[in-house]
Amino acid sequence: MTISKANGVRLAALLAICGAVAGLSAAVEAAPITQKEALAACRAQFGKKVVNATVGKNGKINCQWMVRREMTRQEAYETCRKKFSATTAMVQKTKTGWRCRYIGRF
Repeated sequence: MTISKANGVRLAALLAICGAVAGLSAAVEAAPITQKEALAACRAQFGKKVVNATVGKNGKINCQWMVRREMTRQEAYETCRKKFSATTAMVQKTKTGWRCRYIGRF
């Protein structure tokens, strides 16, 4: 074998090895998306009204959102009375919602 043929064989072997390594690295998949990352992506796209985000088997993110209306005073009172079996209930509006104070049944 001459020097040029030997170099050609080495070059072909080197290219084959590089191709195999490149093929293996392309087959490596990215890490799956976590629940926290999916929720952050949905909130970035749709805002604060997003309540849940699910990741499908194919990697697609499904966002679920809900528009909540605020409770009326009467609804807050009835909820407080039923929840605590109260004889007397008082509700007070706060900046985060309603506060319930009650006297229970004896």
